[in-house]
Amino acid sequence: MLNRLLIFVFILTGLPLFATTYYVSQSGGSLACGTDGTQTTISVGTLVGDSTRWQPDNVIKLCGIITSEIYAQGGGAAGHVLTIFFETGAAIHVSPGADAS
Repeated sequence: MLNRLLIFVFILTGLPLFATTYYVSQSGGSLACGTDGTQTTISVGTLVGDSTRWQPDNVIKLCGIITSEIYAQGGGAAGHVLTIFFETGAAIHVSPGADAS
């Protein structure tokens, strides 16, 4: 009964039932991601182009050197944050003037 009640509450609030961790690198593919070891990553373009990844409770882990701008496509909610985590050695290096818009 409690499980049904919790599912009903999640449906009403629109919050996800399960959090997802996304590993992100500049081009995607297999990459060493800090203490998590080698992971299959999605590209920055895939991350930015899909707002469904930017949901409460999800974790976005950045791996390696990112050379593209990243714009958040969503966020968290009260008590349900969206976490963006820089793995060891991860950084964003964007050249000045790279964004023409």
